[in-house]
Amino acid sequence: MFEILYRITDSDEELAMLAENTSYEGGDVLGFFEINVNGYHYGYYHNYPLQPGEFWNEQITNWFIVLIHAYQELNRSGYVLISLLDAYPWIELRKVQEMVEINILLAEKPDGTTELRLTPLEEFEYDKWYIQYVKDGELHSESVDRRDESVKLDKMRAELLRKALQYLDELRDINPKLLRNERIAELNSLISCLK
Repeated sequence: MFEILYRITDSDEELAMLAENTSYEGGDVLGFFEINVNGYHYGYYHNYPLQPGEFWNEQITNWFIVLIHAYQELNRSGYVLISLLDAYPWIELRKVQEMVEINILLAEKPDGTTELRLTPLEEFEYDKWYIQYVKDGELHSESVDRRDESVKLDKMRAELLRKALQYLDELRDINPKLLRNERIAELNSLISCLK
């Protein structure tokens, strides 16, 4: 199973400002973003009511763009690393026939690479995924050591396409002007490559 979970947490005012600023420097839609691979999670997501002052800083549009580029590169070279942070962790994707093996890695970024790297890291440690479960009516999470979680490449593509389209539809419903933002327009263009 490969599942993308996201949730917009920007306020209506923040989204209205983003709709008026079409450049990427104007920002991105912020919220929760999580990847679920066979019940093992990376990122953060919940669908409970937001608490006062609760928000999350993941750039949702950028996540979709980077994941689509990673999928394309995976089909070309069979290997890609993703990191949207200035420091570790990395998400490692390795194509093995029609499957994708996915790992979370901890490693420095010696060359300053962010977003995508096409060569394996020389020095790294495996990081942990987390699982979620309900106990006594409360949601709990726990770190677990998993390696080479695999999913079908076509399932990854289908989920990327489905959730990216859902995201664009949600933005269109919020404010059609959001689709004029250059990064959101870029995502819209990239989606056609997945179809």
